[in-house]
Amino acid sequence: MLSQNRPTRPFIGLQFLHIVLLFIASAISAQARTVSDSGGVILVWDANPEPNVSGYRVYVSEESGAYPNDPIPVTQPEVEISDLENGVTYYCAVTAHNTIGFESSFSAEIEITYVGGVIISSDARLVLLEAEDGNLTAPMVVQSTPDESWIQDDSSSQTGATEISFESQIDAGYYTWCRVKAPSGGSDSLFVSTDGGDEEVFHIYDNPTPPPSSYSNDWVWRRINDLSGQPIVFDLSTGGHTITFRTREAGVQLDRIILCSDRDFVPNDTLPRSGDVLAITESPVDKTIAPGGGVTFDVVAAATGPIQYQWVKDGLAITGETESSLLISPTEYDDAGHYSVFIWSDTAIKTTGAAELTVFEPPFAVTSMSVASDRSITFNLSGQFGQDVQVFASSELDEWTLISTQTNTIGVISVDDPDAQNQTKRFYKLVTIEP
Repeated sequence: MLSQNRPTRPFIGLQFLHIVLLFIASAISAQARTVSDSGGVILVWDANPEPNVSGYRVYVSEESGAYPNDPIPVTQPEVEISDLENGVTYYCAVTAHNTIGFESSFSAEIEITYVGGVIISSDARLVLLEAEDGNLTAPMVVQSTPDESWIQDDSSSQTGATEISFESQIDAGYYTWCRVKAPSGGSDSLFVSTDGGDEEVFHIYDNPTPPPSSYSNDWVWRRINDLSGQPIVFDLSTGGHTITFRTREAGVQLDRIILCSDRDFVPNDTLPRSGDVLAITESPVDKTIAPGGGVTFDVVAAATGPIQYQWVKDGLAITGETESSLLISPTEYDDAGHYSVFIWSDTAIKTTGAAELTVFEPPFAVTSMSVASDRSITFNLSGQFGQDVQVFASSELDEWTLISTQTNTIGVISVDDPDAQNQTKRFYKLVTIEP
């Protein structure tokens, strides 16, 4: 007989007339993973580790944060959302629910836009352009130093322009970044259009009258936004296109232009100007999970051509794992290790830093409890599997009676409490026994 008990959780109060179950779901991180063949997208997310999770509900809306009352029910952490309208932005969130119907809070929201058969959040493409390579209209001219060249129009005629031709390899919505100098309020905007369409005003500092502190005499990267600071998206089909920058205010200097189908991409001067270019915008991050759960590692990259992936664990390639996401479910102790991704696009090659997966034994806890009609009680447990657990009961918290000792084999313990028949309330505490 063991001489010591170790209490690892305070007692749990249970009022038979008003049973309250607190259900806390793990945070869900949903991601648009792949484009389906039916005009939709497949969402995947990390599975909840709670043993009594019975499924998920996926909410889809055209308004951020305003979800309908008819979510998509699924039992696995993956769903295909079909029949999306071209050009419409959708907002998605996921909840988990348990065996008695309690539902978690919403996951972080993910935004997806379906454009001509391409989901903008899928693998991103880059288009690299140089302003001086365009067809120049006077008085727009090329200026240069020994180190670099750019275009500039110092007149006020608004007739100077550069029209640059390029190819889009996919149907996509593109976000446009420019390397510019705009040193004053009299030289901080351009007109921009694609394929001879309507012109947008490119306010370099997102404001017709920005504060003086905004201006810079240095080269800066600025995205083409509207006046609210939201990006202007150019929807382009596969094939040839033109982008035109026309003088609006004299003195603006324009150097590089980069189009990217990833909203979160941000360029810098280290990005090559030509050739096969690959940029990693999001690398896999460290994660910790209990055995039996599910975990997803993700990488986000943009490139001038198609992107290929190979996931690597502890320096060895993982057979068959060649997508931008790596799903490990259910996790086992052997899954612990360091995960990275070998990525290439034509001749451009990169490897992400290693993210560590820690698979740990969770602390002993009661995740939920339920009462049957015969007043038998079922406890759902996490942690310390294989250990013996003592179940104590009390009516007034002053005296505790041992009513059962069981081995926590699968995370579920059911007990009978005959003395509960004549009570309006009962309290229980569970104690693990040191092996």
